[in-house]
Amino acid sequence: MLSISFENEEYRKDFDIDKDDSVFTFISECRRYQMDHLFQLLHLTDNYDLVFFCDDDDTFEPERVEMISILYSNCLENKIRNKTPGTLGGFIEIIDIEPQDAPEYWCYAITPTLLKEFFHRFEQNFDLLNYDYGDMYFRNFLRLVNGFTYCSYRFEKPLYHHLIHENSICAKKLYNTERYIRNVIILMTICMYNIEQILDKIKVFNITEEQLKDFVPELNKIKDFILVLYDKIPKTK
Repeated sequence: MLSISFENEEYRKDFDIDKDDSVFTFISECRRYQMDHLFQLLHLTDNYDLVFFCDDDDTFEPERVEMISILYSNCLENKIRNKTPGTLGGFIEIIDIEPQDAPEYWCYAITPTLLKEFFHRFEQNFDLLNYDYGDMYFRNFLRLVNGFTYCSYRFEKPLYHHLIHENSICAKKLYNTERYIRNVIILMTICMYNIEQILDKIKVFNITEEQLKDFVPELNKIKDFILVLYDKIPKTK
């Protein structure tokens, strides 16, 4: 399954895809954020064991899906045989960091049940996902959700290749100062940094605590919502 949207009509004209009956292609009429793309395909995941992820500028090694599927099946069989607690939520390819350090969401292959749980928690707050770094909610949710475990493996050479280039969101983050400041505030709030740390990150702009909401009017809404989204954190404000 493939979900695509374009920044402008010129990109749409330049884009060409070979038709393949084995791949369902959803081309959006409007530009969508990455988590919205996943949501658009959610209803099509029921017949699959695992959902894999790939940023539009990244690549898989050809054997990645097969290798992870085999390892996941073995892990599932062992879990059933040994009657270990918890529900197996999927697989993590260990790349650069360990599972407890919040791997990127594309390191995961997860069950449709876990993906649906993520979006279920956003039912009343879906607008918060429409953001440049909305995937930060996802990667923290996968790390902090209760009741799910993962099998993991570090391949000798990564089977997922993450590319950084001049047109990526990360590379362009300083081109628009106001957008950069807003992104930093939201991202660090999602990741549970405190106000002092956020202000320190953007201290070069001489922004006060009172001014944070000028850039992010929904700041309190985000603070309240992550208490609902994440399980393994203290439920205090």
